[in-house]
Amino acid sequence: MEEDFNNENNLLSNNPLKPIRRSTKIIDNNSYIEEAKNDMQIEKIETLSFEKELENNKKHCSNEECVEIMKEVTKKKKFANVPLINCMISTIGMIGKKLNLDKLKENNYQYWDCVTKKDNWLINEFSNFESREKLVKYCKSSFLKAYPTSFNSDNYDCLKTWLLGSQISAINIQKLNDDNTLLNCIFFMQNKKSGYILKPNKLRNRKLEYSEKYKEPVKKISINLISGYLLNLMGIDKKSGKFKINLDKLKIIIKIKGTNNEDSQKHLEINLEDNLINPHFYDKKIEFDIYEPDLSCIFIYISDQNVIGRSILPLCMILEGIRSVPLFDENCEEFKDSKLILQIEMTDLIKKE
Repeated sequence: MEEDFNNENNLLSNNPLKPIRRSTKIIDNNSYIEEAKNDMQIEKIETLSFEKELENNKKHCSNEECVEIMKEVTKKKKFANVPLINCMISTIGMIGKKLNLDKLKENNYQYWDCVTKKDNWLINEFSNFESREKLVKYCKSSFLKAYPTSFNSDNYDCLKTWLLGSQISAINIQKLNDDNTLLNCIFFMQNKKSGYILKPNKLRNRKLEYSEKYKEPVKKISINLISGYLLNLMGIDKKSGKFKINLDKLKIIIKIKGTNNEDSQKHLEINLEDNLINPHFYDKKIEFDIYEPDLSCIFIYISDQNVIGRSILPLCMILEGIRSVPLFDENCEEFKDSKLILQIEMTDLIKKE
């Protein structure tokens, strides 16, 4: 660490990611002013040396336009942090743009362009197929970011923004009792929890047109609720240790989200009896038509008037057969022992592309 501090004057480090380090020791005002002057002098030298360093790093940049943009940025700024700029020009950054759905061809959006839109605008556009088609087309070649606008930290339905092709859907992670927070925790367990999941082929392949045929169901899923296990443990208050479930109003609800036609989709509602340790259900079966098999999810709630336990099953992550389903509390923490047992069957309605 001391060696790094002593080599601050080594302006153009071989490692472009290495920042210029500043001393963190406590100093008096005069020493601070002197050190600040030295820093300014260093940064002036960096700015003069930047053009030469930029040419040396040009081979790392895959697009000459990005290099020209960075040149313009450094001309406008009096001082520049060369290692940071070297890092920026060796990658492709996203540049903010305004979105005009009626002039997608004229605006010639590039793959580094990024449009940021409010959640309510995007969800409103989702209800219109023509607007949805244009947004999907835009997202095949450029970036779209959605962000929440609620003042009370509520989250929007990020499944709908994903169905539009949005690459980035920001949420309020402090809202733990929100279904979309739990959905993100579960859905992004894919790809070894790396945080990156490949979009469905029809949302990224430019050769495929987003047409009316996607309004037709492609699969049918059958869910048979067999039994539960130790559901009584979900009703014990962690602080007081008392049982808090209202048995008279306790029920299980199963429904689907993330389809083009979810408003017409039915849901299964089952009233629970006194036996919560090992309840059995007979002929409690429901079928759903699946329009978006890569993004649709099964939502399960156990509630009296408040949700006590819940689970989300992305269809791309579940297998057919008899399955044990984990349940989560209002803080997105899994109940260790409480489970539901389901039998799942899936049927293809049309051939895959």
